[in-house]
Amino acid sequence: MRKANFNLLALMLMCFLFLIFVQDVSGEVLPEINPPTDLTATVVSSSQINLAWMDNSSNETGFIIERKIDNGAYEQISTVPENAITFADTGLIANKTYTYRVQAYNDAGNSAYSNETEATTAENTPEAPSNLSASVESATSIKITWTDNSSNETGFKIERNTSGGSYSQITTVSANATNYTDTGLVSG
Repeated sequence: MRKANFNLLALMLMCFLFLIFVQDVSGEVLPEINPPTDLTATVVSSSQINLAWMDNSSNETGFIIERKIDNGAYEQISTVPENAITFADTGLIANKTYTYRVQAYNDAGNSAYSNETEATTAENTPEAPSNLSASVESATSIKITWTDNSSNETGFKIERNTSGGSYSQITTVSANATNYTDTGLVSG
């Protein structure tokens, strides 16, 4: 029984030492790789988020970048070389939440993950309306019409200028509207 306990203790010690140091095929002992920290995500546009992190290791081969969309599962989206501290994630969908994490890697394996960070891409800017035209409805009203070229607007701002002055907003109309009648105008 005593010999079995000794063998078990020896096996546990060997496993513990294996967890601390990893030995590659050449016999060189590779130290633990430190994980990146301070991961941040900055929204650039409706289709791009830039990542930045602190490189805390001197023995990485590179970094693995993982992303999940909304509440989905993480997927590896890219790797970058050693000493890299930024990554531009492009081709994203507008108005979506993306969560990221990064880990360093080398021949010994992967570090722990960085902190998670998330960002939501900007909404697409609506397309401008076109084919604006105005017609006199009466001595005190003008009807304007336009073509709605967008599918994501929340409304339209109606602006007017008089006698070549500067434009000022007079009202807003709802999404998908294609006309507005300006009433109460002074004839002349």
